[in-house]
Amino acid sequence: EPFGPKVVFNPRLRPIGEETSVLWERSTSVPGYRALVERPLSVQVTGLDPNGQEVDYVASGYEARLVQQATDVLDGILLADRCIMQSLRHLDARDDPLPPACPPVGVAGRSNPDERLSLAQLEEVADQGG
Repeated sequence: EPFGPKVVFNPRLRPIGEETSVLWERSTSVPGYRALVERPLSVQVTGLDPNGQEVDYVASGYEARLVQQATDVLDGILLADRCIMQSLRHLDARDDPLPPACPPVGVAGRSNPDERLSLAQLEEVADQGG
């Protein structure tokens, strides 16, 4: 579902539920590389808007991942701090097999496997910078 831009000062995140997703991420902290990162599928976001008013909403799916990535940048947390290190790959090696210890790419904990994103959808997200 589309979501618009939001401005949140001093954001604080709290995971909602047990569901997580494991997706490829890239970062300017490690140019030319990508790695798998497991993150909560939904987070509660609190903070202040530009007028100093409290902000409190739930971000889910791709929006939740983007909010978590942006908050990591603000907190000085690098891709190497969050990633599944065995999955760290140069972009040229994107088709190399992952070690067996790496978790599968996708959403964990869903009751209906038909709700999972396809590998093509996940790769599309990764290609767009996620």
